[in-house]
Amino acid sequence: MSSSEWLETSSGNRIHKTCTIKHPEFIVISGNSTLNENCKLIVDNLKKQTESISIGKYTYLSKNVVIETIVNKDLKEKTYSINIGSYTTIGKNSKIYSMNVGSRCKIGSNCRLGAYSIIYDCCIIHDNVIIPDRYIIPPLSEVRLKTYLKSENEMNFYIVCLNEAYRISNEGESKRMYILGETA
Repeated sequence: MSSSEWLETSSGNRIHKTCTIKHPEFIVISGNSTLNENCKLIVDNLKKQTESISIGKYTYLSKNVVIETIVNKDLKEKTYSINIGSYTTIGKNSKIYSMNVGSRCKIGSNCRLGAYSIIYDCCIIHDNVIIPDRYIIPPLSEVRLKTYLKSENEMNFYIVCLNEAYRISNEGESKRMYILGETA
């Protein structure tokens, strides 16, 4: 990591200079988190007077991650806040429109978490998984990509339960990624 390519905040956050942050006054990043190249944090609701995107400590966003609040004009629903928990990693090229991604989660590359979806604590979502709008993933779940779909309307994933020990191991991995970078 060349220091000329990064901004470091007083709370230890590392933000690559190629990141786009739209309306930073509505975004809170707790500390010791990393936003890699070309990440985008986009807040579309300026009527809301509190933070619209909140990111916990030791959260790691890989290259090209997009976290965006959505205003659903067709349904006339209010824009919601997006909360990303602590010790969470998000793989490259993933798009997050979810209301909540819990702490100690690992989101793979090329994933899409739909609007109003909720991912509870201690979950693993494998690469290329698409979570539909309004879907809920329970805590300690591993979401795996299906290799074969019977129809194009079928969800491209299935869920299995994780062992409680995952919580501790993922926290350590998030700290290592912050210290050593993505190649760790």
